[in-house]
Amino acid sequence: HDAVQAITAECKRLTMEPVTEEELRDAKEQIKGRMNLQLEDTEKIAAWFGTQEILIGQSVTPEGRLKELRGVTMADIQKVARNVFKSSLCAVTIIGKHSANDAARARKLLRELT
Repeated sequence: HDAVQAITAECKRLTMEPVTEEELRDAKEQIKGRMNLQLEDTEKIAAWFGTQEILIGQSVTPEGRLKELRGVTMADIQKVARNVFKSSLCAVTIIGKHSANDAARARKLLRELT
């Protein structure tokens, strides 16, 4: 229950207020770092281009993707959050021992997203 409450509270916050400059900067740095690790050798680079071609029908270079990333704004994040974090689009699965009351509380938290 605490995890669902924390997650839904953060999702709701993202729809109501923009991320901070620090949060955006940290997220961009994390993505850049992950990309650098994912593109360490030629096999991974080939997989990068192949995956893009299959999923989106075009290939963007890593440099092009980083340029796009640099252009992402706090307002962009909030706009996406408002489109994604809606109770009609969200679901939760409770695994393990729980009561009907736990499930009802989780459903209530999800309904509060919109």
